[in-house]
Amino acid sequence: MMLLRPAHLVLLLSFASAHAQQAEVDRILSGTQASVILLAVPTNRILAQSGPSVQALPGSTLKPFVLLAALSNGLVQPGTTVECRGTLTVSGRNLACTHPRTQTVFDARSALAYSCNTWFARLAERMTPEQIRQSLLPFGIPVASPLTSSDDRILTVLGLTGARVTPLQLAHAYRLLALHPNPTVAGALADSVQFGMADNARTPNLAGKTGTAADPGQSRTHGWFAGILSPPGKPSTVLVVYVSSGSGADAAALAQRILKALHP
Repeated sequence: MMLLRPAHLVLLLSFASAHAQQAEVDRILSGTQASVILLAVPTNRILAQSGPSVQALPGSTLKPFVLLAALSNGLVQPGTTVECRGTLTVSGRNLACTHPRTQTVFDARSALAYSCNTWFARLAERMTPEQIRQSLLPFGIPVASPLTSSDDRILTVLGLTGARVTPLQLAHAYRLLALHPNPTVAGALADSVQFGMADNARTPNLAGKTGTAADPGQSRTHGWFAGILSPPGKPSTVLVVYVSSGSGADAAALAQRILKALHP
């Protein structure tokens, strides 16, 4: 009888756990057009991958990276506020904020938690095209289109033009975000899940962001949720959910269902 060394036993248990997670994710996604990635933060290992391969506009899931760069470069401070009147039109597109109207003034943390388009539009106007590109490129998200106008910059920061991502690409980006946390950004992502725009995903120790976007000329939207599951003091797993027809709220609800099944 062969005895397993401790390292081999850990490897075997890890494989068994990943296999079980893959089976459960496959079961939940059966019959849907959703795509899911589970990625281990410490090892960068794919724990589960299911659904069709897609590359789509990321919507507001880009906002954390832009905010991080703006804070790091001193373009804004955590206490920088913008008044939001709930309306926003960019290049003829209605991008009105969908957050509750009970709050009208947002600082950096609350703007990300409630995904205030107006706050991020004002931020985009402060940034040069190169600053926007460099806010995304270190996370593996290149901007393909020129940013020749203020509207171009706003739409790119809002994830509605300029860059497309796959679920795996977005998972890798959020893994890097987890490994190098910023207090304002990390706090906002936690708030987003607990009571902000991603509250459909509400799960203990989860922080994350939703995104809703539509391809040019299309009325049908697709939705994203990107989240970081972190037991106290240690980020463990990134979960990315994409739904081909729906919203970020739909993707967040699916994320909650997956996490409840994996961690009952």
